[in-house]
Amino acid sequence: EELLFRGIVLPAFASRPHEWGAVLLSALMFGIIHLDVTPDQQVTLYRVPLTPRGSGDRPLLVNAATTFFMVGVIWFVQIVHYPLFSRVGEAAFSEYERHHARRTGWVVAVPMLLELGTAIAMVWVIGGALAWCGLSLLAVAWVSTGLWQVPAHRRLEGGFDAVIHRRLLKTNWVRTVAWSARGIIACALLVAHR
Repeated sequence: EELLFRGIVLPAFASRPHEWGAVLLSALMFGIIHLDVTPDQQVTLYRVPLTPRGSGDRPLLVNAATTFFMVGVIWFVQIVHYPLFSRVGEAAFSEYERHHARRTGWVVAVPMLLELGTAIAMVWVIGGALAWCGLSLLAVAWVSTGLWQVPAHRRLEGGFDAVIHRRLLKTNWVRTVAWSARGIIACALLVAHR
């Protein structure tokens, strides 16, 4: 948790004039993933009741929506965005990469954390192989992000490097496949719990 929130989330949002906002957003995200959800309690996450049955459709919908959002983002990144890094130009690349990393963080942080929170809640409340498989695939995407994509972006902040760029393109397929498979599982969960 320390590595995630102090090492990745906080620096991704921190900028001189808005450091307090990064601290508040990081704290909010930390709180969201630490909700205590038990089957005999009703906990509310963004006005979404998490209960064993019935109103449990709403977390499924939030999870599906955030997963589908991330599927769209990851395919755009894989097919359009990352390949175009090589066309930015070496003189402007470092600054471009710093801005890219910060702004991308603002776009994906909340959906990723909502997806994580609802995926954990579904394993806890609904259970079953589909929920566990979905959470496992999400873990693969997050681990890939931490092990390969974030370090590659950090290295690229020092300037464009064709070897690192190729590695980023290749290793990002892990996230692309994981999130795409999560999209299929999200559909299956929606159908199974109609």
